[in-house]
Amino acid sequence: MNGEYFLKLFLGVLIAVSIVAVPVLFSVWWVFKRTKKILGETEEKATLKGEGNEISEEVMHACMAKCPKCGGEVSTPRKTWKMAGRPDKSGKRNELTIGLYDHCGKSFRVVLNKKKI
Repeated sequence: MNGEYFLKLFLGVLIAVSIVAVPVLFSVWWVFKRTKKILGETEEKATLKGEGNEISEEVMHACMAKCPKCGGEVSTPRKTWKMAGRPDKSGKRNELTIGLYDHCGKSFRVVLNKKKI
C-alpha cells in the first residue's frame, strides 16, 4: 500500500509538471524561433566579393548599375549585402540586396534584388 501511494503521487506530480512544462517549452521554442527570424531580417550581412559571397553571379551580372555622375555602366559591385527594408502597409518586409559600386572616383549604392519576407 505504501508503494502504491508513492506511485500515484509520482504520477500525479509527473502529470502536473507536464501540464505546465509543455506550454512553457512551446512558448520558449516560439520566442527563440521568432527572435532568430527577426535578427536575421535586421542584421546587415556585409560580404566582400570573392569571400563567400551569398549573391549569385547571375544577379550581380544581370544588374548593371548606372553611375549617377556620368551615366556610365558599371558591371560588378565592390561589396554586396542583404538587409530588411521598411514594412509595407500589410506589415511585410522586403529583403533588399544592395551593391556598392565605384566609378568616377565616387561610391554609390544600388538595390540589386528585392524579395518579400
